[in-house]
Amino acid sequence: MKKNKRGISLIVLIVTIIVIIILAAAVILTLSKNNPVESAREARFKEDVRSFQDELSMYLLSDIAKDSSGIREKITTEDMPSKDVMNNYIESFSSKYENKLGIYEDELVYYKPDEEVKNKVTEKEEKWLQDLGIKLKVVETSEELFEWGSDDPNNPEYYTLKKYIGSKTNVVVPKRCHVIGDCAFRDFQWSASQKKNITSITLQEGITYIGEQAFSDCDKLETIKFPDSLENFALNSFLSCDNLKSITIPPKVTCIPYGCFEGCMNLKDVILNSNLEQIDGRAFGDTGLINVNIPLKVNNINGEAFYGNNLINIYVDENNSYYTSIDGVLYSKDKKNIVKFPAGRNVESYIIDNNVEYVLDYAFYRCKNLKNIELGDKVKSIGDHSFSNSNIMDIKLSQSLEEIGGRAFNDCNNITNIELPSSLKKIGGYAFCSCDNLVNINIPLDLEEIGYATFSSCAKLSYVYLSSSIKKIDHAAFSGCPDLTIDCEFEETNIPNTWYKNGDGQNAWYNNIKTINYGVKRKD
Repeated sequence: MKKNKRGISLIVLIVTIIVIIILAAAVILTLSKNNPVESAREARFKEDVRSFQDELSMYLLSDIAKDSSGIREKITTEDMPSKDVMNNYIESFSSKYENKLGIYEDELVYYKPDEEVKNKVTEKEEKWLQDLGIKLKVVETSEELFEWGSDDPNNPEYYTLKKYIGSKTNVVVPKRCHVIGDCAFRDFQWSASQKKNITSITLQEGITYIGEQAFSDCDKLETIKFPDSLENFALNSFLSCDNLKSITIPPKVTCIPYGCFEGCMNLKDVILNSNLEQIDGRAFGDTGLINVNIPLKVNNINGEAFYGNNLINIYVDENNSYYTSIDGVLYSKDKKNIVKFPAGRNVESYIIDNNVEYVLDYAFYRCKNLKNIELGDKVKSIGDHSFSNSNIMDIKLSQSLEEIGGRAFNDCNNITNIELPSSLKKIGGYAFCSCDNLVNINIPLDLEEIGYATFSSCAKLSYVYLSSSIKKIDHAAFSGCPDLTIDCEFEETNIPNTWYKNGDGQNAWYNNIKTINYGVKRKD
């Protein structure tokens, strides 16, 4: 019985201690929230700022009353003005508020620059200012750190930023800027000591255009803020910004041009705006994107737009009239075209939807994990580069296939055998170029055209038969194939001129092969 009482007493003691700790924490928290010293400081700060607001309002009323023309310019001080400047408008303004407050377009504003300055706004002061409705004014980088020009002869104030010549790593482009010129911030210096090493960029309202390679090779750039006024990017605007992590495309932009964010390896968070209509080739090539959401109005996506080994899923707004997503794979809305299979998917086999008639350009480009592909029975065409640089080993082609595009299987080094269907009429240039391990391929008897260098550098290709139905074979179609034997239905003297010949009339549609035999009858 005594043991039970001791046990109960111990439990009561422990509970009592816990309650005391909780009550003590609550008291400390209450005291900190109601710290009389801090409360008094907040009250004085807010009283001073309200007084500044009232004085500024009185000055503005007087200034407006004096303006007989009605075209008075709003008052804007330089960033972080001195006490003397502020005293012109607010007599009670004291030195302890220097670097903290200023005037922008007739309103009191506060500053919080990235670099350390004397008398900087604290986090608590920032909250108090926001309580009073005081807005943050971004501190601009000095105009002297840029080279300027104008591309509009009718508007000399339409300023183009031609080049950044400063060394600051956090840059706020001055408000006078309307256009970021070509290569304006490009950081391609080989010497580390000469690189600008910009880490953040803020573009202010009024900027409408960012030029070609404007920020390319800024490999330390982590953040960039776009204004809502921005309307157009140019080619390769942010090429190889290795450390850029996230972007939000502003509402007026309707097209992401070629290579715009290509090579931004750590770019994983992209928000595309609802007005976007077009995404061009390589726009987000070789980025860190894992998932991408295609908005409602997008009607044109280049198959190379999202090439790279990280992308896993492409999702589409369900109300988009042009595209749809089937399990994260991009198709046209009617499912007749497969547009893009995300190359980062960790799957070895894929069966293309049976409604598909066209495998579009770059659809399976650089798919390193995919080994086996099966095309549906309706596929009529395989586009340019559609499977190039991939690791596919086996592909089952449709019996409806009529055309294989240029470089369709270029550098597919794991393919050893491929069966071309009898329906095939045309094979494009470089279609099977550099398929290092391709040994066997049948050329359909009714094939009509073989393009430039179609089978060039297929070092292990052993045999093909060329029928007289072939109307055209382009230059070097079979070149650099040292193990290749060609049997040709034509006699050598009857080879048509549309089978490429050099200036001396010699056959140039093949070279560097093992042997060629003419007049070999077909075996139907």
